[in-house]
Order: sequence, then C-alpha cells, then structure tokens
Amino acid sequence: MDLSMQAGTPATTQTATTDAAAKDTRKGESTLPSDVLDLLAAIRDAVEVPLPSNEPADERAWHQLMYRRLTDLRVSLSVALDAKWVNGLDAAHEAAYIHARTAATPVTYMLWQRPEPNGGERP
Repeated sequence: MDLSMQAGTPATTQTATTDAAAKDTRKGESTLPSDVLDLLAAIRDAVEVPLPSNEPADERAWHQLMYRRLTDLRVSLSVALDAKWVNGLDAAHEAAYIHARTAATPVTYMLWQRPEPNGGERP
C-alpha cells in the first residue's frame, strides 16, 4: 500500500524508508560494506556545513568554504571513479582523504542563530 496516497496524509510527512539499499534491510543494518558507508559519511560530513550569520563577511566565508570543500570532493571522486582507477577503488583510502581535506578547511565564521521571539523580551 502506498502510504503517500492515503487521504489527509501529505507525502512529505511519511517516514517510510525509500532508499534502494535499505528497502529489504532492518533498521540499523546495511547491505553496503563498512568502507563504502565510511566514504558516504565522509562526503556527507564535507558538505554538511552550518549556516552562517547574516553578516556579509560570514556569508562570504560560508561560500568560500563550500566552494573549497566541493572542489576537493569533485577532484577526489573524479580521480577515484575514473575508468583507469575505479576497479582498484579503495573506499577506505578515499574516505580518509576526504576526512583529512574536510578537517583542513574548518568552519571559521559566526553561525546563524535563531532569533528570540519578540526580540528576546518577555510579554
């Protein structure tokens, strides 16, 4: 039964897993090797960057950081997935390289903060 088609239940509120690798596995298990999961986690960690404050300098720093990290990822994955190298792909090595490049480009800007309701004043 397609849960997204139930009356009164928007598809965006469903929590059913639809990832191809996870359809036939119990929660917490994976069909992927651990080194591949580590590689995917390294990629996620590289692009999971907190939002900057609204200050122009912080927004510029965020853009520069994203550009640097995405460039590093593109280069690493382009080489790793090239036809000459893909058969010898060492996912653990790629994950370690991406983690090292991510650590070399830390967040240096002020982070966005949720504004206080009513400007922080009590009603």
